[in-house]
Amino acid sequence: MSSLSDPEYERRILQRYTLANIGKGVNGTLMLDKDEEYESKSASFTNLPDVIDRFLQIVAGAADIPLTRLLGTSPGGLNSTGESDLRNYYDRISAMQQIEMTPAMFRMDEAIIRSALGSRPPEVHFIWSSLWQISDKERADIGKTNADTIKSLNDTGLFPPEALAKSGANMLVENSILPGFEQEIEDAGGLPDYEMEAEQEAEQERLRLEAAASAPGGRRTAQDAAPRSLYIRRDVLNVDDIRKWARSQGFETVQDGLHVTVIHTRTPLDWIKVGAVDEWAGNDGKIEIAPGGPRLMERFGDAVVLQFASSRLTWRHEDIKRMGAQTDYPDYQPHVTISWDAADINLHAVEPYKGKIELGPEIFEEVNENWRATVTEE
Repeated sequence: MSSLSDPEYERRILQRYTLANIGKGVNGTLMLDKDEEYESKSASFTNLPDVIDRFLQIVAGAADIPLTRLLGTSPGGLNSTGESDLRNYYDRISAMQQIEMTPAMFRMDEAIIRSALGSRPPEVHFIWSSLWQISDKERADIGKTNADTIKSLNDTGLFPPEALAKSGANMLVENSILPGFEQEIEDAGGLPDYEMEAEQEAEQERLRLEAAASAPGGRRTAQDAAPRSLYIRRDVLNVDDIRKWARSQGFETVQDGLHVTVIHTRTPLDWIKVGAVDEWAGNDGKIEIAPGGPRLMERFGDAVVLQFASSRLTWRHEDIKRMGAQTDYPDYQPHVTISWDAADINLHAVEPYKGKIELGPEIFEEVNENWRATVTEE
């Protein structure tokens, strides 16, 4: 190092290394003097794949996509198939389709139906295709199981054969067991007494609505078909579950008669034409809001309400509005009023109710302008 202070020495040593680099770069040969030493260093990349895999796992977690699907690789681990991860991923996508995409696409779907058909047939609907693709063997096993179920139900003699035939045909077609089966039945003349059965069901529905309309409590009579104002609600059936949750969140009182308002309109409507749309429900007219999904606590004036998402209730509300009904609020959000006496409650500290919400059948009433005076809490 002391010799480097001499410019001539510095020039000569730099020239030496320059010539060595040129020789190695051009000829791949390093020429050494007898007193010089050369040592080669090698870099190890043994742990690099593990580092890259760790980064890819972080990316897959952020995207909420299984690593095997994101990278198109086989699952690792003993006896690991990756099926559980893929099913969880499909379940999340299916939830997004039902809770987020279906309500967001509602207006566009309605416009497309009317543009294509010129009207809005109530029977037109759609379902999301299954994300999980089953094999031919699995599809055949499902078909055999469905057929055995129909046969067992028919053997009990508890159900009309025509009803089982209709349900069985729908089941086979919707599960793609017998594609085109429904059209073949129609070409063959239809199911036995199918049209008569449909007319009988329609007549029974009309009589049921008339009976409900003739009940006391300010409801219209069956003989009076004049249009009236309309208030439709569905009562909450699992009240105890919601009361228990409300108490745990600090609510001192809870409104009696928890319910969900379907529509509140002063526009005169023919109740029979409004009808009852319970195709999502069973024969008892009940529906169930599945646990989870977006839930919010909000204040509507003096009331504290639990908001939740339900495309079925929203569709019903909008369908009645398309009949000419006008409401006080342009946007409909399904909700359950929890309490009118909760001014001291900090809603930011309240954990919304996440359990299922069981709703009873639709109840038709005329609008009561003094409804607030009838509300009680306990």
